[in-house]
Amino acid sequence: MSVKVKSEVIVNCSGTEVNETRNHVYLTHDGLLRREYREHQSQSDTSDYTEYRDSPDNGKTWGQWVRTAPKTKEQVGEDEIAWGAYPRALNVWNPVHRHYIDVRYNMIYIGGYDGATANFWKHGLLREMPHTYIDVYDENRNPVCHQLVRYEDGDGFDKENYRASNYISTNIGIGSDIYVMKNGDILISFCAPVDVCCKRAGLDVSKLCPSNPTQTNAFMACRGSWNKEKHEYDLTFSDPLVLDDRQSSRGINEPIMAELSSGKILLVFRMSNVLYTEWNSRISPYAPSYKMFSISEDGGKSFSVPMPWHFDSREVIYSSATYSLFVRSEKSGKLYWFGNITDPTKTDGNMPRYPLCIVEVDEDWGCAKKASLDVIDTRAEGETERVQLSNFGIIQDRETGNFELYLTKYEQFPNKHLRDCEVWKYTITE
Repeated sequence: MSVKVKSEVIVNCSGTEVNETRNHVYLTHDGLLRREYREHQSQSDTSDYTEYRDSPDNGKTWGQWVRTAPKTKEQVGEDEIAWGAYPRALNVWNPVHRHYIDVRYNMIYIGGYDGATANFWKHGLLREMPHTYIDVYDENRNPVCHQLVRYEDGDGFDKENYRASNYISTNIGIGSDIYVMKNGDILISFCAPVDVCCKRAGLDVSKLCPSNPTQTNAFMACRGSWNKEKHEYDLTFSDPLVLDDRQSSRGINEPIMAELSSGKILLVFRMSNVLYTEWNSRISPYAPSYKMFSISEDGGKSFSVPMPWHFDSREVIYSSATYSLFVRSEKSGKLYWFGNITDPTKTDGNMPRYPLCIVEVDEDWGCAKKASLDVIDTRAEGETERVQLSNFGIIQDRETGNFELYLTKYEQFPNKHLRDCEVWKYTITE
């Protein structure tokens, strides 16, 4: 093994059909002031409310829990509006320009969350109308800018007029990951509807993705260069990457990027082989599922044709349609990937979601080093076949250099609600 793993339960099963998630961040770019977030969830992909508590001594002692807002989703007429973010995209320090960055998304659920979700699964209609924002704060956490990620003309969010066509139907997309480059530019992994990306690329969406052209995602890298005069980022977008819906029934999702020591930018993302009969999916019922990758050699302006991601042994990294992360070790400088590597004969859509693995990335070619592969955790005796080891966040301890991974094990126990589950902490030592 290349790493050592210590695991422990930190939140027991509540039995209330409401689960917790836990994530940790440092509040300053140096020092030991740490914040722990816990979200309470009774619905998929959204929170009921979030709380936080602070520790001045790196988690040795903690203050009281504070609720950030009464509810995450706000009822506005017959609709619901929510703000969210991936933990990886919050409180990111830019050491060149010396400010903090949050990448958040604004979700509009037409007809409310339940109605929009039903229309998504039954009719393939866009569920949440997402828009992405960049928030910049100075070293004292004073706000500097609140910037809509725009790839076309359109207005910003106005709660009194959010259904206006020049907002709700423009600049749709979600930023899932942010990476600060060596020169201080930022890269945001950005997914937008495939019909929009086909139009930008001059492609015929009716040939590439007729099954669900508005809900299926394509990819653009959003690169930002800090404009000191405007106090915001000047944004440019890469050429779109679009998959044929016979390659992936849900297109490109949850992309992550990293700048390699070779100067190349590595992109890895999830595809899906699930067959949606409601959407008239064209993917083969025998299609495999894997993580896919692409390389940019021009700073994120263009990317190579996506291929299955693989080890340096030439073996394909088969994986269900699940979240993954790149993290560069502050102790060794090595770049690691965290995610699910699954049995190719059993991988169908989002399942299975175990084992959870860590592997070092080759800095020249962007492949994974097979000899470095370790299993962080896998399905244990007494857990269901659908247990999820895929919903996690990572922080590096500034005193030890160790990785701390926090994970909620949805669908953990037989004969229990999927949200009656435990939260685990894994301490990973190189």
